[in-house]
Amino acid sequence: MKKYLAAILCMATLLFMNGFPDTIINHSHVEKVSLVEQKVEEARKLYELGDYEGTIRICNVAIEPDPDAVLAYIYRGRSFDELSRYKRAISDFDKAIELVDIFPVTYYFRGNVYNKLGHYESAISDYDKSVELDPDNADVYSLRNFAYSQLNNFNQAVDDADKAIEPEPNSAVYYQRRGNLYIQYNDAAKAQADFAKAKELGYKE
Repeated sequence: MKKYLAAILCMATLLFMNGFPDTIINHSHVEKVSLVEQKVEEARKLYELGDYEGTIRICNVAIEPDPDAVLAYIYRGRSFDELSRYKRAISDFDKAIELVDIFPVTYYFRGNVYNKLGHYESAISDYDKSVELDPDNADVYSLRNFAYSQLNNFNQAVDDADKAIEPEPNSAVYYQRRGNLYIQYNDAAKAQADFAKAKELGYKE
């Protein structure tokens, strides 16, 4: 899953950095983009190392000369999320979406924050948009199923749990999550079948 999201963000970087027609790029613009690109790459590395405060600091440096540095907002938002500073995270994801509304991961990340805050309808709305832009991210279905379950929408929750497993039938985590869902809705037989499958696939508590 982390590799999947990293690949999406890499494509977003290329799109963002290379999406300017040559006719409107001047020398100062190239220098600014180069600085922003450098700082975003630094932020990515710090984020992957778990240095979230450092990531925020570098993103601030990137945003100062370029308030439209969408990827800096995304990485800063993710870092705020990791530090449980959820309002700041949502604010950064809001800004990123305002700047570029075609990156599915931004809706995914913001949906995750809404899930943590218990704002399940908002989470579902963001997951819906993420799926619309990229229907191949199984984790979106798995997390949307959690939001549906918290709203007692069992049919939609199970449907999403199935959709998460369909493209990744060897994911122990998705079977375990669906089993937990069946437990929640008192279907012990199906729950035990999913738990057994998860264990077979190597799931560990």
